[in-house]
Amino acid sequence: MQFPSKSLASPLKTGVAPERTREQLERFAASQGRKLTPLTKEERKHLESMIGRPLTQKELDYLSALAPEFREAWVGGFVEDEHEREWEEKDRAKHVLPAPLGFVPEDVPRKIKLTLRIEKPVLRLSDVTFSKFYDKEAKPLRYQALMQNVGREEIPFHEGSIAGSFFKRSFRWNFDFDVVTPQGKTLRLDFPHPTGSIGQAKEYNPPRWETLTPAQKEAEIRRVHDEQTHASELWIHLKPGETLVTKPAQGPGDFRDLKSSYYEMEDNGPGTYKLKLVYRDPLLPLPTDEELERDFKSGKINEAKVRDIQEERRERFGVVESNAVEIEVLP
Repeated sequence: MQFPSKSLASPLKTGVAPERTREQLERFAASQGRKLTPLTKEERKHLESMIGRPLTQKELDYLSALAPEFREAWVGGFVEDEHEREWEEKDRAKHVLPAPLGFVPEDVPRKIKLTLRIEKPVLRLSDVTFSKFYDKEAKPLRYQALMQNVGREEIPFHEGSIAGSFFKRSFRWNFDFDVVTPQGKTLRLDFPHPTGSIGQAKEYNPPRWETLTPAQKEAEIRRVHDEQTHASELWIHLKPGETLVTKPAQGPGDFRDLKSSYYEMEDNGPGTYKLKLVYRDPLLPLPTDEELERDFKSGKINEAKVRDIQEERRERFGVVESNAVEIEVLP
């Protein structure tokens, strides 16, 4: 069963004003039942205050083709896109390695490769007890995770602020650490949190707040919100061959703590374990072609839903496992 899948781009896509001739802009305006209408001085001043700089002539021409009720939304989207680009550049400088010399992508559109590195593949159980974990005296395993784009297409990779970013802050949402015990059982390491570390709000008292104008206060609130959002989320466009790497939240080096109580190892005793990183995208498996055909024939889903699921399956990576690293677990 094949259904063609095609995404339609909106003519009001924000971010960069498209290159259009005056004739094209007139036709675009006519498609909305209107004529080109230049911005008033007040409207231009308001939009330029939003964007923080003068509008270019290309942007002014494009905005003249938009209905007034769409103009602020377009500029608002432009500001948001600019923020995303600025933060992506900062994140790329810290978290992205360039494609290695001579890299050749695999003959597939989209594919990722996970690699797990361990600083010292030895874990002493007496060093990672619950009391030491909560007293911040534990000596856990330290790791670095790498995710390389080995396919032909650029991959937009997003980790949201709700779940948090694995690569920035080690939150495990789609990512898990699985261990194979000396007895051959596969177990998943837990992800404990120190008491009070989640959702703990910090009071913000900027200097000379009472002296700021309402506009300055609004700008400061936006700035702080922007920083907090991007501190916990990650937006990266990973080009073929590029590698996304984890980094410690603070301090130098490449390795960070693998947060866990390690009780799975306590229950199974000392010995040689195998540790690997597992990425599940999405968390729950998507329907197969057979399941889609069955639900389509029974009337549970329509053609549009089938296309949506097929497109999502094309964009997702499924379950991806890293290499397995041997860990020597001691009493």
